[in-house]
Amino acid sequence: MAVHHQVRVADDVSLEVATAGPPDAPPVMFVHGNGPNGRQFAPKFTSLADRDRLLAPSLRGHGRSEVPANTTVRDVTNLEQPRAFDDALQRFIDHHVTAAGVRT
Repeated sequence: MAVHHQVRVADDVSLEVATAGPPDAPPVMFVHGNGPNGRQFAPKFTSLADRDRLLAPSLRGHGRSEVPANTTVRDVTNLEQPRAFDDALQRFIDHHVTAAGVRT
């Protein structure tokens, strides 16, 4: 079962990050496309959490993740997304991560 965290990131917004699995297991990060959110990976969490540390952040403006005030849709999809991901994920892992994504 996933645990959902609200993590404050550098641009002073909160990102939702779902986690599951043993904290010392190899980390696997699931990244959603534009539109859905990290919760779409719940079925994968159920089948993989016994052997991997699973992380599924929701992009800014998706799911329960916030966006900075006065932000446009273009701002939400710009290069600040990777910086916010990196800031959030450093709270959960301290080494290389395998990433899996969905493009929509």
